[in-house]
Parts: sequence; C-alpha cells; structure tokens
Amino acid sequence: MRKRLMEARGLCKVFPGPGGGEVHALRDVNLTILESEFVTIIGEDGAGKSTLLRVLGFRERPTAGRLLFLGRDMGSLSEAELEAMGPPPGLVLLDEPTSEAVTQLLGTGPAMVIATSDMSLAAMGHSIYRMKAGQLVKIAPLEGSD
Repeated sequence: MRKRLMEARGLCKVFPGPGGGEVHALRDVNLTILESEFVTIIGEDGAGKSTLLRVLGFRERPTAGRLLFLGRDMGSLSEAELEAMGPPPGLVLLDEPTSEAVTQLLGTGPAMVIATSDMSLAAMGHSIYRMKAGQLVKIAPLEGSD
C-alpha cells in the first residue's frame, strides 16, 4: 500500500481584490496525494489551479486550512524552514505542461500533479480533479470504481 505523501485539508487562499474586496482563489480544497500517484487538475484560466500548485509546492501559504507533507504540518514551519526545505521531495508539480514533458516523467517514481486546461492531457492521470471558482471536485476515478 502506498503511503500518503501530501494531504490538503480545507485549504483556502484569499487575495486582496479590486476596490478593497477579496478574491477567493481556493475554497475549502481537500486533496490526498499518494506516493507515485499522477494527479491531474483541469480547469479554465483563473480557476485556482496555479495557486493550488504554488501552495502544494510550499511557495505560498494558504490563508486557512492545513497542508501535511509526510504527516508533518507545513503550517508549523517558519518561512526560513520552508525556504530551506525547498520543493517537496518526491513530488513534481507542473503548470500547463506539454504532453511530451508528462510522458517523459510518467513511471519515473515521484508523484506528479499537473494543472492543465487540456482534457486529453488530464485524462492521463490516475486521479482527475476539476477546479472551478477555487473549488476542487474529484471526477475520476469515482469512489468504489477503482
């Protein structure tokens, strides 16, 4: 059984918006990534895919929620500790990659998460999620179908 590499629980990311308002880039996102799993996130431009990748890659902190890496709560780390850690080991994050880049990495060992608007590329994933207006919904495989 593969172990959990990363877990996102209730992630939210809010940015200041025009006129003093707020832009909710991530809304209560829950996601589990297993070792060697290939996860795809499909969505239109502005849906929150890139923001989610930046949070998963420790380049941005969520406004709310928890991000666990190998069971360790990343929110408990200082900025210096996160910077020293670098990108999460064993996890490849790609934003709008080419099909050639994905094909080269498939089966090489690390878990991979890609964000794309290309459904044919998204269909290559073990787990496929749709992101719309900052919300993440699993569309395949559906529970009980694997």
